[in-house]
Amino acid sequence: MLLSVVACVVCLASPIAVIADATGRVANLYNLWLSVTNGATGEVVHKLTPWVAGFVLLALTATFTLLNIFIYQKRVLQMRTLIYGMIVLAGYYLVEGVLVWRLCSEYDFTFRPTMFASLPFVSLVFNYLAFRGVHKDENLVRSLDRLR
Repeated sequence: MLLSVVACVVCLASPIAVIADATGRVANLYNLWLSVTNGATGEVVHKLTPWVAGFVLLALTATFTLLNIFIYQKRVLQMRTLIYGMIVLAGYYLVEGVLVWRLCSEYDFTFRPTMFASLPFVSLVFNYLAFRGVHKDENLVRSLDRLR
């Protein structure tokens, strides 16, 4: 679960895509803002974007997964929050896909994701592995209760 939190936090702080248009303007897309570089002057301008939804979803997932580490005595609640976290991470990709589609269809942009865009998927895999481990522990505890 800790690796899942680290993957989400790294994705929050890193550029998830590079966007370029026909005029030579290049922009680095972060989860919270768009960093636009003017091709002629080299000036960098940060603009808040509608991508805040992705930031909020990743921040919620990271927070709940971090809190999930400390409720190890309540395995059923831990499994539920891990499932909710996986659903939110899948929703993150859905929201990002819709926003990329809208951006590229409205304007003539080329969109190229960076390697940091795959970190929420890595976090999703880590959450799934944690869910399997917690589920195994819960089954083991229940089987030992039956033997008494």
